[in-house]
Amino acid sequence: MKQFFTFLAAVVLTASTYAQVGIGTITPDASSALDITSTTKGLLIPRMTTAQRNLISSPVTGLMIHNTDNGAIETYTATTGSWFTLGMGQGASSSNTAVGINALNSNVVTDISGVGNNAYGYNALQFNTSGFYNTANGAAALNNNTTGNSNTANGAGALQFNTTGNANTANGAGALSNNTEGDDNTANGDGALFSNTSGFGNTANGQFALRTNNGGGYNTANGSHALYSNIEGDYNTANGQNALYSNNGSTNTANGKNALYQNTWGSDNTATGGGAGDANTTGSQNTFIGTAANVGSNNLTNATAIGYGAIVNTSNTIQLGNSLITDVITSGTITAGALGIGTTTPATSAALDITSTTKGLLIPRMTNAQRQAISSPVAGLMVFQTDGAAGRFMFYDGTEWGTLSFAETRPDAPAIGTATAVSGEATVPFTAPSSDGGSAITSYTATSSPGAITGTISQSGSGSITVTGLTSGTAYTFTVTATNAVGTSLASAVSNSVVIPPPSPIGDFYGGGVVFYIFESGDTGYVAGETHGLIAAVQDQSSGIRWYNGINVTTGATGTAIGTGSANTDAIINVQGPTETSYAAGLARAYTGGGHIDWFLPSKDELSKMYLNKATINTTAAANSGSNFSADNYWSSTEYDSNTAWVRYFGNGGQGYYDKLNTYVNVRAVRAF
Repeated sequence: MKQFFTFLAAVVLTASTYAQVGIGTITPDASSALDITSTTKGLLIPRMTTAQRNLISSPVTGLMIHNTDNGAIETYTATTGSWFTLGMGQGASSSNTAVGINALNSNVVTDISGVGNNAYGYNALQFNTSGFYNTANGAAALNNNTTGNSNTANGAGALQFNTTGNANTANGAGALSNNTEGDDNTANGDGALFSNTSGFGNTANGQFALRTNNGGGYNTANGSHALYSNIEGDYNTANGQNALYSNNGSTNTANGKNALYQNTWGSDNTATGGGAGDANTTGSQNTFIGTAANVGSNNLTNATAIGYGAIVNTSNTIQLGNSLITDVITSGTITAGALGIGTTTPATSAALDITSTTKGLLIPRMTNAQRQAISSPVAGLMVFQTDGAAGRFMFYDGTEWGTLSFAETRPDAPAIGTATAVSGEATVPFTAPSSDGGSAITSYTATSSPGAITGTISQSGSGSITVTGLTSGTAYTFTVTATNAVGTSLASAVSNSVVIPPPSPIGDFYGGGVVFYIFESGDTGYVAGETHGLIAAVQDQSSGIRWYNGINVTTGATGTAIGTGSANTDAIINVQGPTETSYAAGLARAYTGGGHIDWFLPSKDELSKMYLNKATINTTAAANSGSNFSADNYWSSTEYDSNTAWVRYFGNGGQGYYDKLNTYVNVRAVRAF
């Protein structure tokens, strides 16, 4: 028996050294060193963990193991110095396919994740953990995908940085390369949607189409470099090379090479035709139809250019055709709220506004027979009849045709005179025009500005018009028109400006106080045709205060007449010091009744006028939260000498001068209007 086993060992050794070895067969294949034949058993290669694999000393290229950590068959390549998965990778039982170094290297299979993936190429789907139904063809395709599902990447670097994005399709080297979390994108072409990270619902067909898009969504780009620069814009459609090349706006549609090429932030634009709208940058809501249809300015709104080379220059405008177009023909009806010819701003009251300084309006021209042949003419229809005596305009009034007369026209504009004003009204003189248009003038109308307040007088010749209902303190100018049976003339030139004085001045509550004096001719402040005067405060500012401010000096406040009180007050304050409440003039100037800051201490004569109207002032003051004058002395702003100043006793009207240091004299401020 011992001899038999020795013989068998020799046979095995000899076979290993000099021939093929067969297990399960006595006729091993001549091309194999080892032929294992079985229909019931497989080959079990060394089994070990990753840690154990890594302890193998100096592995040779081609060495194979079964990695029990990931269930994969792995082989060593000395060229790269690394182990890689062979054939059907780690999820083979769950319909995963991995071919290439590190393909699906990190995939983890569960009942619901990490299944249905196909990876072909170096590092394809290398870091996928739980993503399912992904297909990657090409080196680094879907390399960084971890949990993204239902993605398809064909081409080196396609969807390379996608991690969590779903349902993306990338065909071409670098297509959707930087997408990380964007969903539902389709990129076909080298570098298409290359920079997209989070944008979704985009479709890019063509080299570098939507190349720099980052977060924009629902964009469609068809053509090389279409929507190339778009980053955040949404809902754009670009068909044609370089269409919407510079875009970052939204909801734009461009069809044709270079259509809307320079658009940056403009939105809601539509361009159809090569180069259509390519000069638009920030304009929105514009429409360009035709090759080279464009804008004359880059920021228009709601502008439309239709036709080859049509250029629209202003917003809210439609340009039909280029400068070579000679006719616009329609078999239908043109309807517009206001149609302008020769103007971009037709009058709102006109259905048709024709503006020109070199051309007139030519209405339909026809013979009498042709006019009579018009079927069912409508009231208001007008033609120019070419036969007959020198031609004539014909007008249909709804019953019959008649001739338009040239015998009578509107009158010429009247000449304006110098307007004057009194309380609540103004008088506007005028001179009749040289021509009444062939029909007697029946009336003249004066119109104010502001307010468009009118006054009318019925006569044919020159005169004046009174315009009532005007506001006190408001400055008005006026124009005058003449009217005859034909119509109203153009307006005259604009009159001078007049200020309407307050009504019923004496005793009126106005300007923060009570009107007690109206300036007369010779008074400082008098203006012919206008009403000006003095206003008294509704109460005393003091029941006893000195005139000077600590020292008796000559102030120069020697004015006594009407209109000098304000200058006196300024002179006193200039000498006595800043405005304060420790002396009469300062106290008067510090008063702010009615919101005014121009109150002053009255002069000698102004104080006298206030005394003469004290009863009227008392009545109005009492009705406006004021108080009566006391039966005491009141300071004026008029000094007598360095030691004394003028006063008036409001008990009996007596007048004299008191020492400036006297503290038993009252103050009542006034102001001018």
